[in-house]
Amino acid sequence: MTEALQAAEPQNALASLQSLMATLIEKGGDAAGIAAALKDLVGLYREEQDRAAAREFAADFAEFQTECPAIPRTTSSNKSATQQGTSSSFEFKYASIDEVADGVRPHLHKRGFSYTWDVVVSDKNIVTATCTLRHRNGHSISASFACPVDASAHMNPMQKVASARGYACRYALVQVLGLTTTEVDTDVRPENVEKITSNQMDNLHARLSDTKADFGKFLSYVGASSLGEITQAQYRRGLAALEQRALAQRKVKASE
Repeated sequence: MTEALQAAEPQNALASLQSLMATLIEKGGDAAGIAAALKDLVGLYREEQDRAAAREFAADFAEFQTECPAIPRTTSSNKSATQQGTSSSFEFKYASIDEVADGVRPHLHKRGFSYTWDVVVSDKNIVTATCTLRHRNGHSISASFACPVDASAHMNPMQKVASARGYACRYALVQVLGLTTTEVDTDVRPENVEKITSNQMDNLHARLSDTKADFGKFLSYVGASSLGEITQAQYRRGLAALEQRALAQRKVKASE
């Protein structure tokens, strides 16, 4: 029985097991042999179900990454720094966890994804957040991010831990989704309005064809009405999304 199973193609293994078990029963096989066949059947069935779920997950995740736009960094924060006895402050922008969640939610839910966090605070005041992305078929992937509690922050102890937790959760979510964040363009710079070249247009045509991406969804993602209207900035963002889609598709093929 074992040799017959090893010789069977993966997609035919379940059918082979069922046939072998039916033969055993028909020929009055012993109970031990039938039990072993049943155990193999259940194990192989579960393995194939897991592989199918992983393929479906990767396909939907590729669609999500192609469709989900970069998250704009619109939340401001001020930081102080001291160098050579001189103090200075500066402002930087980031995408808050609410902005990230609002940006990805409709694209995730449409494809049956959801996520949760598990957070652990060590005795050394290190906060580790693990974000688990789940698919409707049961397959999941996780990413973790750790950061220290800022002891110098002007907050009470609980607020310091909560701040570190929010930071860790945000980056764990960004990591597991493979997101990018971007500055909001508030001025008209040449790189934002200059249209792509004919060679770049041909490159996009080839990438869209190779990855079998939806042309209309791609244009909606980059924010253009046609390929000829795509700017250099939109081209870079769209090309990165197509490369992510191609990578996910290669992973699917490798798992088959």
